Amino acid sequence: TLAKGEIQVPWYVGVGGLVLLDDDDDGFYGDDDDGAFALGARIPVGVALAWTNAPLEVYLEVVPHVVVIPGLHVDIGGQLGARYYL
Repeated sequence: TLAKGEIQVPWYVGVGGLVLLDDDDDGFYGDDDDGAFALGARIPVGVALAWTNAPLEVYLEVVPHVVVIPGLHVDIGGQLGARYYL
């Protein structure tokens, strides 16, 4: 069993830029007209399990993003991962 305070459950929200570079001829999202460059914003929302007695954290994150250049496109992504702090 875990003692009280051994695991913290922090959550977070962020805002960041999004730059996509593509060297394929098919463009982004399978559209031939998208080109090789896209610019937009991303808004990650996540929750983590952080152990207080170990430098380890496991997280789940959902990331909606909006591309504005070359054209408006809304998409969503996500991650499940772990962080080890040195």
